[in-house]
Amino acid sequence: MAGHVVALNAGGATGAASSFYLPLGRVKRALQLLQQGKPVTRGTLQTEFRYRPYDELRRLGLSTATETEARKLRPEKTGMLVVDNVLPGSPGDKVLQPGDVLVRVNGQLVASFEPLEAVLDDSVGQTIELQLERGGQPYKAKIQVEDLDAITPSAYLEFGDAVVHTLSYQEARHFHRAPRGVFVASPGYSLDVAGIPRGAVITSVNSKPVDDLAQFEALITPLAMAPGSGCVS
Repeated sequence: MAGHVVALNAGGATGAASSFYLPLGRVKRALQLLQQGKPVTRGTLQTEFRYRPYDELRRLGLSTATETEARKLRPEKTGMLVVDNVLPGSPGDKVLQPGDVLVRVNGQLVASFEPLEAVLDDSVGQTIELQLERGGQPYKAKIQVEDLDAITPSAYLEFGDAVVHTLSYQEARHFHRAPRGVFVASPGYSLDVAGIPRGAVITSVNSKPVDDLAQFEALITPLAMAPGSGCVS
């Protein structure tokens, strides 16, 4: 009523009078950085965390001492973050495992998403220390934070009515693979006649690996001079 922003609308339920909102902490940070003429950095471990209640955390092996401390420091919280998925080839690969309970980041107790995102966004290119519990046992891991913008597509290539771009982190999560390769946004004529559907990921051209859009463009450009000589997989 006062004209103040209280949340960011993220979606709604079809056929129901309900909506879903995101808190404004990270939005406020982005606005302040833009006002200062600074880049809005976004960090990632290419790892999915999920918020789980304490009763479920106990089944994962959360120790009584850790739960007591977390409840005391964050009495408004009803659970903590748990590793749900780790992308192959990511900074957390072979370091983190699904079921790991996140306890601290750089020595500070973290029990929700926003504090974790704050550390990641401010630590791009740096190494952070995670303290976790795995099956009730304390576990420490040092992981380098990657730049989320660096693995977010910012360009696309159109040829023969087809549209492709570098595989994004968000799409890579669905395929459970590293964000490398080229995603087929639209097969058009050229890829459709080859039986390559929308949503496919191109990983090589003429047996040469393709990690991003620039490599793909460099490999298919010579094929325009020699029709029928290319093999895409």
